[in-house]
Amino acid sequence: LLFGRMVNATHCQQSVKTVYSIVRKLTGAIGGNGYSGPIYGELTMASMQKMIDHMVEHTEFDSSSRFIDVGSGIGKPNLHVAQYPG
Repeated sequence: LLFGRMVNATHCQQSVKTVYSIVRKLTGAIGGNGYSGPIYGELTMASMQKMIDHMVEHTEFDSSSRFIDVGSGIGKPNLHVAQYPG
């Protein structure tokens, strides 16, 4: 139950969690707070996983697909996609 409604738990592979942990360790505050919560429009790890899950389900997104992050951050979406779907 989140904000008064039922939500499904999101599962991230251990390699994805490890990447977020490393980024957080190396970047500190400059890397945002994407592991445990968003900062100024940044997606959380779970939100990014949900987006990738939808792409896999609806667009045949897989390890042979191309992914381009056009944001202005430090590239966490690219690192996430490099781990899953690979």
